[in-house]
Amino acid sequence: MFFCFDPFGDGFHAQASRQVDDGRDNRFVLRVGRKVVYKRLVNLQFVGLKALEIAHRGITGAEVVNRHPAPSSSVQGAMGLCDPENSLLMKLEPAHLTVDANGTPVSESYGDIYYSVAGGHAQAQHVFIDGNGLPERWQSRGRFVILETGFGFGLNFLATWLAWRDDPQRCRELHFVSLEKHPFCADDLARAHAAWPEFALIAAELRRYWPPLVRGEHRLELEGGRLILRLVFGDAVEELPRLEASVDAFYLDGFSPAKNPELWSPLLCRSLACRAAPGATLATWSVAGSVRQALIAARFAVKKRHGFAGKRQMLVGRYCPADPTEQP
Repeated sequence: MFFCFDPFGDGFHAQASRQVDDGRDNRFVLRVGRKVVYKRLVNLQFVGLKALEIAHRGITGAEVVNRHPAPSSSVQGAMGLCDPENSLLMKLEPAHLTVDANGTPVSESYGDIYYSVAGGHAQAQHVFIDGNGLPERWQSRGRFVILETGFGFGLNFLATWLAWRDDPQRCRELHFVSLEKHPFCADDLARAHAAWPEFALIAAELRRYWPPLVRGEHRLELEGGRLILRLVFGDAVEELPRLEASVDAFYLDGFSPAKNPELWSPLLCRSLACRAAPGATLATWSVAGSVRQALIAARFAVKKRHGFAGKRQMLVGRYCPADPTEQP
């Protein structure tokens, strides 16, 4: 059982939508977070939206639907959506592409790499897709839901999208929910995506609909509405308890527990468990003792498995409220 809260609390809903349909199936949805700190006009005219003004402190949950592509990053810059002032307004600090001496992208905030130097796509396949028993578990299903902690460059999403698209027995609808505290602007995504030519077409489609860097939930409908990406920009510890989802597979892909402990905490693991569908699975590259203990306490049965490339082990698990144990 988990509890769902009305973001307004009084049944009031504010929604603005554009009536003109450009004929494309893909669309972009922006949910402004539950609390706005300042009275301020949020200028969304460059994405084909009417300007939305949040007039009262604490009134949130506004949703804007747009069937037009998201703006280029240069337009986003003109909107100020990547500048410090607007980031502070929504308590969101964007990430910036930085690489180490080996050319591997690293996080300035956490001092950790975004993916294995041995190969990002292969790591995503081995750890998260294979680790969750995919694509077999989604085959012939009407709907399958994945939740990821840490979107980064979208590597796991792109690898999953490609695997789903190439599977003739794929589920009718795939929902991919991903939380990201420090999202990238579209230009940085483009530079990072260049490392994986196999994703060129779908990565370009992702960037075409990339939302403004505003805290809250952003819904992208792709593949004619059969692939739903729900991007949640903000602190996972704060956003996850408000998230409504029944999750079939978890991708736990935060930075190292030593450098980003909040994303592996017992509190967060309990929030994951509250959103687990019956038989839900998880996979992660981390086998830290504190991570295993937090997951077991949240009623996940976990076990170690052979890791990717030079990493000896990884962790897989299944939501098992009756008997959460660690298997050898």
